[in-house]
Amino acid sequence: MAYRNPFTLALLLCTLLPFAALAQEDTIRVETLTFDSITTRRGVWVFPDDTHTYRKVLMHHTLKCSPLTTQDQYNCGEWDYLTYSFVYDHTGVLDSNALTHPAYLVGAQAPSSVEALSTQLWDTQLYEVNRRTVLSTQNEDTYVLGMGNDTEAGVLSANAGTTRSQYLITGSELMATGMMAGDIEQLRLTAASAGAAPLDRLTVRMKATTSTQLSVFHETGFELVYDDQPGLLGQDAGVHSLVLVEPFSWDGSSSVIIDLAATRAASGTTSSLVGTDAGPDRGIQVTGTDGHVLLNNDHIALDPGPAATLSDAITVTFWAYGDASLPVNTSAFEALDADGRRILNVHLPWSNGSVYWDAGDDGSGYDRINKAANTADIKGQWNHWAFVKNAGIGQMKIYLNGNLWHSGSGMLRTMEGITRFRIGSAGNGNNPYRGRIDEFNVFAAEVDGATIAAWRSREVDATHPFASDLLYSLHFNEAAASFTADNEVNAAAPGWLMGTIHRRKRPATERNMNVQNVTVRPDITFVQGDFTTQMDPAQLSEQLPQSTLTREIFAVQGNATASVDTVFSWPGGWSYTYAPDGSAV
Repeated sequence: MAYRNPFTLALLLCTLLPFAALAQEDTIRVETLTFDSITTRRGVWVFPDDTHTYRKVLMHHTLKCSPLTTQDQYNCGEWDYLTYSFVYDHTGVLDSNALTHPAYLVGAQAPSSVEALSTQLWDTQLYEVNRRTVLSTQNEDTYVLGMGNDTEAGVLSANAGTTRSQYLITGSELMATGMMAGDIEQLRLTAASAGAAPLDRLTVRMKATTSTQLSVFHETGFELVYDDQPGLLGQDAGVHSLVLVEPFSWDGSSSVIIDLAATRAASGTTSSLVGTDAGPDRGIQVTGTDGHVLLNNDHIALDPGPAATLSDAITVTFWAYGDASLPVNTSAFEALDADGRRILNVHLPWSNGSVYWDAGDDGSGYDRINKAANTADIKGQWNHWAFVKNAGIGQMKIYLNGNLWHSGSGMLRTMEGITRFRIGSAGNGNNPYRGRIDEFNVFAAEVDGATIAAWRSREVDATHPFASDLLYSLHFNEAAASFTADNEVNAAAPGWLMGTIHRRKRPATERNMNVQNVTVRPDITFVQGDFTTQMDPAQLSEQLPQSTLTREIFAVQGNATASVDTVFSWPGGWSYTYAPDGSAV
């Protein structure tokens, strides 16, 4: 038989040396993969002489345990004792075997049917809190902090969203009010103006501190002293009392930090509090909306146009909160070229618990660095990741929570030709990421470690040092009914929510992005005394939007299937009320 076509050799792990023997016993050797071909799994090698026929083709393998392997830290792994090889002779003739493809996909799933609605349903989540009520007062003493010569507009500004504020009150300020050491039973705030609706929830936490200034949120050491719906606070002007569920014991000299976290689902006019300018370094605050997306068998399809301009350098940053089911095989994002070759990819993680960063392809394979992750790195909490490549100097890096976590050198493959870019799955929809993603940014540059650390808790905007290199910036703060993720740097290149993606907001107590320094502190009246009180359980509720429902429609075009339409809707069915333990009631 005569071979005159190139053949493709696909294998798992091996080094090959095929040769052809001519009729006159001449031997021609064609070198394919070598010991340096660590991550290459497939290639095309053309026979060197198309004027002869070949009666025999021999393929020689040599297996070697190499320290250059990237799959793990061992020279010899579980697959190094064998190899599989597949040789293809491409005839160019279409096979007659029947092919099947779903008529539509919902994310990565192909359900036999779906029930769709033209309006979005909302569920109700219940929360259990303790409520302390004053039945009678034997005596009380009040101590006012503040002069009442200003107004504080941030605490009550939750407008279909949340706010979080922390204030430092020095021990000398507390002593100046005349308050003595002992239990603080109540806090009183005075609203300077009326608003459209009261707060749905206010959480107050307090702690003693030795800090002399505030610049970032304190997250530990607090006592929960109040967590309830605070009556008409946020709607009515005047004095509003907060009866602490647990009195706060003040030692008579220590400084105190008070954390106020407010939630209001309604929109409209917001109220303000009577306050006093306390000067710098005494208050910090976040307001507005802090949304994110919750993914399972879904993805966000990015317009590939901006990514097609990538070449030598890239930085991808985002926050991730992995589901409890991890580690399983996932791709936090992947970008492919027109031939389906991987240009960018992050496994966060793979089923072995390792994080993989792949970037660049020259036709023979992609560059990769990887490292085993701790459980807390991949699930159960928010973590900030940054994946960096500079092919010009051959460097790839991974940053975790602002710190360099892993790096590799000799990575020279560039990143041209992206035609598909997905967040939350592989480029073909496989390996869906399970968890939450927020603040997804892509720069066409190597962002330095100091800038990554400085901006990890800030929304990227025009003041970022690498703003001119920004290709995508997705904050996920859109309305619950929106099917797009706005690209703040290029409105014409958004992301599209594909599948059944849930939009969620961070609880007020967990807000820590875009912290602003504030000087006006709300005036607070501290109440001590003797009271007869009653403790009762109470329930608060929160409305949560159900997921989107996006169907990608396919049709046969020629000898292949193609995506021809996208239908946006919401799942049909019921709205549910969930108990505090998560069970439907």
